[in-house]
Amino acid sequence: MTIFKCFIIIVLIDLCYVCVNSALEMPPSDQHRPSFTCVLGAGYSGLAAARYLKQYGLNFTVFEAASDVGGTWRFDPHVGYDEYGTPLATSITNTPRQTMEFNGFPFPKTSPSYPTGPCFYKYILAFTKYFKLRDNIQTNSFVQLVKWVGNHWEVTYTKTDERENHTVSCDFVVVATGQYMKPVMPKVPGQNVFKGPIMHSHDYRGPEPFKGKKVLLVGAGASGLDLATHLVNVTEKLVHSHHLKYNQPDFPKSYKKKPDMKVFLENGVIFNDDTFEDAEYIAALIAGRFKLPSQEDMLKKWLQHDLLNYRDYDFEVIDPYHYKRWYNGGGDRGLECPLDDDTQ
Repeated sequence: MTIFKCFIIIVLIDLCYVCVNSALEMPPSDQHRPSFTCVLGAGYSGLAAARYLKQYGLNFTVFEAASDVGGTWRFDPHVGYDEYGTPLATSITNTPRQTMEFNGFPFPKTSPSYPTGPCFYKYILAFTKYFKLRDNIQTNSFVQLVKWVGNHWEVTYTKTDERENHTVSCDFVVVATGQYMKPVMPKVPGQNVFKGPIMHSHDYRGPEPFKGKKVLLVGAGASGLDLATHLVNVTEKLVHSHHLKYNQPDFPKSYKKKPDMKVFLENGVIFNDDTFEDAEYIAALIAGRFKLPSQEDMLKKWLQHDLLNYRDYDFEVIDPYHYKRWYNGGGDRGLECPLDDDTQ
């Protein structure tokens, strides 16, 4: 008996793949046993997949490398790869909450248009609790290998709190590990001669190390704009190299906008306009890219519903840790998160 089982699930604005062999020959003894699904990752997409697997009464386990759910929305003070996974520090959402809500589980109406990272994490915890997903989530389980063996998948993972390896058999595998797992650094001539440290936003945890320093910030995507608001009031000089246009807040005189980088020197950078700026730190905010086949259609649909690009918002710097963001056409400008801490 040949069973065809190969399809892709697009969950909200992220991807998770459900993969089995396209021509799966199941032995007669296995044809009537309940199937088992392994979900890799308990972040935004993995939890969405888990919700529907549970809704339909299917047998599954979610394997999460970190010590709790949330993925990139769960802040961890460790830098880069720590013993429990690779979470990022996220300060505020770059799209309005209406585009990020799980189906049938909206934010409270009093929520700000752009929730803070901690607020969005509370929302994820509330979602996990409401749909009773924790019984199916196994944390501290870093997946090392997924391979097809005979008529099933084998998932090998390390229990990071026990330092032991385990292997489990699965009929289906949902890969929901996210699309920005590996940082992408810009390649600029002379980069190896610069004497100061160069870091990626993946490793950023707060503005303290940059107080009183001369910092070059590269990139004006969502992370770049977030870090500009973090650093502009604590650095001696913040040079921001990018080629994008957006509604720039009223930054102090210590902020300098520069075009793209041309070449590194020992103590700074020459830009495409042939000007030079000295720097002690380089913070590169270049994110990975993952193009969806339906990206243009999705963008057209969003624009039809007035869901504007993140560079079309206004924002106001309050201090190195807080700022407001809203659409320049209106929207809730509040900072308060209506979700409580009782979400476990």
